[in-house]
Amino acid sequence: MPEYTRNKPFTVLVVDDHTMFRQAFVSLLETRPSTFHVVGEARTSCEALAMAHETRPELILLDVGLPDCSGIDIIGALRDVLPNCKIVMLSAFDDGQYVYDSICAGAVGYLTKNLSAQQVFDQLESAMQGYLVFSPDSVTQFALMISAQERARAANDSVPTPADFDRLDNEIIRLVAEGRTNVEIAHAVNVSAHTVKVHLTAILAALHLENRTQLAVYAKTRTSRSTVF
Repeated sequence: MPEYTRNKPFTVLVVDDHTMFRQAFVSLLETRPSTFHVVGEARTSCEALAMAHETRPELILLDVGLPDCSGIDIIGALRDVLPNCKIVMLSAFDDGQYVYDSICAGAVGYLTKNLSAQQVFDQLESAMQGYLVFSPDSVTQFALMISAQERARAANDSVPTPADFDRLDNEIIRLVAEGRTNVEIAHAVNVSAHTVKVHLTAILAALHLENRTQLAVYAKTRTSRSTVF
């Protein structure tokens, strides 16, 4: 992983209804004060939304199971408040549907609570650098769910392959998978950001996808099957 070079820590909101785990996780993050600064704690979805408004964190660590609703159900509302915030799910379960639903809703990662401290730090820093992150057991479940979704989609209609896109579209897909913004992609391929947006909209429509996170997952899945964009 690239060396951490920011001159200030990432601000973090920790959302988990289990007090002992939440406090232990906060204490863990506080051992890396140059990298993470916890600005708030919440135990319910209502508290999480209120704290997100108040503290404006760059990273939200969100438990899947909250007392008043599933953490997955509030990802959209949190992203409405903080569109640039990275949301990483925390869970005791590696259920494939939970993992899939979290990423489709806009989370950038799914970590189970059995990771080591170093694994947690590595994954969170990767998430802040624009990567999708998973614990080993979660990525397996996610891959199985993606495979099942692809089989179901193939049974209903034909999904375009890289050969169906032109060179610019394939380059845009590749750069989205790397976590690049539209402006960064525009600079890389020497077109305007507006042109990137137009092409990205068309690509998502052709693939029957809803957002760039799903497109990144699609690209990574294709790459893992030796299809290179």
